[in-house]
Amino acid sequence: MLAEARSAPLLERERELAALGHALDTAAGGEGRLVVVDGPAGIGKTRLVRHALAEAADRGLRPLRASGAELERELPWGCVVQLLAAPLAALAPEERARVTGGVAAVAAELLDSGAAPAGGNPTLQLLHGLHWLCANLAERAPLLLALDDAQDADAQTLRFLDYLAGRLEELPIALVVARRPGVEPTDGAALDALLSRGERLAPRALSEPAVVARVRASLPGATDAFCAACARFTAGNPLYLEALLSALREDELRADDAGAQRLAQIGVEAVARAVLGRIAALGPEATGLAAAAAVLGGGVPLRTAAALAELSDDAAPEIADRLVTADVLAPGEPLRFTHPIVREAIYDDLAPARRARDHLRAARLLAGGPADTVAAHLVRAERSGEPWVVERLREAAGAARDRGAPESAVPYLRRALDEEPARAVRAVLLRELGAALAPTGTADAVDVLREAWTLTEAPGERSAVALELGRALIMRGRLSECVELCDAAGAEATSDDELVLRLRTEVVGAARLDLSTRPLSLQRLAGLTPSRDGPVGRLVSANLAYERALAGEPASEAAALARGALDGGALLAAETCDSPTLYLATNALTLCERFAEADAALAATVADARARGSALGFAIASCFRADVANRRGDPRAGEAHAAASVEASEAHGW
Repeated sequence: MLAEARSAPLLERERELAALGHALDTAAGGEGRLVVVDGPAGIGKTRLVRHALAEAADRGLRPLRASGAELERELPWGCVVQLLAAPLAALAPEERARVTGGVAAVAAELLDSGAAPAGGNPTLQLLHGLHWLCANLAERAPLLLALDDAQDADAQTLRFLDYLAGRLEELPIALVVARRPGVEPTDGAALDALLSRGERLAPRALSEPAVVARVRASLPGATDAFCAACARFTAGNPLYLEALLSALREDELRADDAGAQRLAQIGVEAVARAVLGRIAALGPEATGLAAAAAVLGGGVPLRTAAALAELSDDAAPEIADRLVTADVLAPGEPLRFTHPIVREAIYDDLAPARRARDHLRAARLLAGGPADTVAAHLVRAERSGEPWVVERLREAAGAARDRGAPESAVPYLRRALDEEPARAVRAVLLRELGAALAPTGTADAVDVLREAWTLTEAPGERSAVALELGRALIMRGRLSECVELCDAAGAEATSDDELVLRLRTEVVGAARLDLSTRPLSLQRLAGLTPSRDGPVGRLVSANLAYERALAGEPASEAAALARGALDGGALLAAETCDSPTLYLATNALTLCERFAEADAALAATVADARARGSALGFAIASCFRADVANRRGDPRAGEAHAAASVEASEAHGW
């Protein structure tokens, strides 16, 4: 069925083929273009992508392809690795050193080890590094980067391709993205932004004349009524048409007017029926192996699928060959389906309880492999109550954070909580989940961290969770709740003076942001003195410096407090570029018109943001550098810093 579909001519796709050819020619000439192929299942998106890949090779471009997959949606940077890891690994040492030099080095680290650079939020650094890695690779030969099934691509890949698409004009890179609407993507904003940047191709259903031509090429002598019925029941969908023709040939249905009446019994669900019927005819062992491959998601060794299907290693190859002959699996290993729709038909035919059970069995089989591979099955598996499930899910969440994708940790941690672990483990999971949710500013972060605080018993741990909860409350604008919480936590933390002071400064910071609680902030601040050295002493000095500068007290005194808070970079090193308190000290210097000192401190903050890959820190520090430049009379520099801040913010949908 599908083998014939792949070899059938591309009917009524002249516009699409011309647009793809133009993008390839333009990229070969040094100017990149993005082409988006958008359409429902079976309309021929994958065939157009394959055509572009074949044409790219013929026109001197290097074709690189990745494909989104349902089971790999939460794998951070997964499709980026598909695109770029192999060409990077194939480089000779000297060429690799050139391609991965400078800012591209961080991208090479990700592709080699799967780990993002150290730091709180390395996304911006990786976007920049991957962009330059692609640019350097394209210097050797123009590139075609093709992403199929973008609706199932991981969020980080979507953000990178959007970042790259905005900078294609001066690069010899053609970018082709195929997307099936109707599926909730991992990052809708990033995918929408990406799709809006390119030429949109929306392959249409085949016209009735095209369907007639295809039917008669497959079934010579088909009557007009029969051909019209084929057009009606397939709605011109190319894949459905090929499936229908295959089913008709198997049923040996006559392509005449009487046969047209029977088409109502076949209809557009012929894809699933043809696939399932063909597999069933091969026997229960083939049915079991196909189901195992569907659960595993394809791209797995035959041995693994055979183990899940409870087949012997000796019997499995012959059964797999039967599925290849039936056009269910593509030839060779690892096992791959001939088309995503084939896998969907098999997977959807499994009862939900069977799917949940088999995903748990698959996770057990793969337990020694990468944590994210195991977790992809565990999030779809039935509850087992086994401690290893929680451990592997937490490990996958940690790996997601290490790759600079804390949001990808969320489904793993939620699934771990479904295992109903003991109170202490649940408290830890909730704290980790809250930390992953907090940067998004969602209300969930507050609820999750509040429960973590309630369940945590050790006083020091409770205070630490209270700090995280307080910051989540600030992000939600619930300032009075933050003040109340930090006051309560501070009263508990009597055994740790350092933690008590940190909680008090948190109260001051939260209360300052609301006019109704600002008097409380000033009152609490009056009870703090800058005499204490160390990390918390710097936080106190930063708060005092800012308030005294606002109040118009002598600039020399406020500036001295700000310098003491910054402490030659110690505050930045301890709190990082993401700390709101850090900017109190730099802004105090700005208000005191110590512009050179303020700009130097903010320049160091920008450098920290670049090194850590913190888009948030980069955006904030660049914003305040713009303020310094404008105040000192350098609007051109101010505009440049402001533009950098806006660009970093827009890249993340802020």
